[in-house]
Amino acid sequence: MSHPATLPPEILSALAAETRDERILWLGRPNPARAMRPLLRLLPLTAPLLLLAIAFLLVTLADLAEAAPRAAADPSIQIILLPTSVAATALAAFFVALPWVKRRRAARTVYALTDGRLISLAAGDREARSFRPERLVGLRRVEHEQGLGSLFLSFAADGGGAVGASLDLHGVPQAARLEALLRHAQARAFIR
Repeated sequence: MSHPATLPPEILSALAAETRDERILWLGRPNPARAMRPLLRLLPLTAPLLLLAIAFLLVTLADLAEAAPRAAADPSIQIILLPTSVAATALAAFFVALPWVKRRRAARTVYALTDGRLISLAAGDREARSFRPERLVGLRRVEHEQGLGSLFLSFAADGGGAVGASLDLHGVPQAARLEALLRHAQARAFIR
């Protein structure tokens, strides 16, 4: 379990405001390297797509530069290709950068299990995500090295029935303890 003193000041103050009248049972921060790992597997696909999109953009720009002095009779194809190639390049660049965006976000995130709910709080978010244990419909834990684990949680929608939200906690400390606390809170809520 992470100690509150190790949290950055902005996260610590946001967590204190969020959990004013609640008792924190478990507190953990994701391992940023572990959080970005699933997205790194996509790099062999996204990096070539980025190169292809850049080549498409360069060919479009070269064609546009060549067609401009001639004042082509129908420039509509260039009008369509330029925004398309720019959008494709931007989208491919986003997917290549996504693992590092995920890593940065994980470094600024904290999870807390209180006596009433599971909280996911990231610095810079307007509000925390909050989940009641009695709404938990799916829980899977994967153990990793050095006492870390990942929990994959699914919660019922407001009306019940189908899954309404999911939360993946990648590389958190004491994942087995968190799983036991969640199952205990879930059972306690059903007994009431």
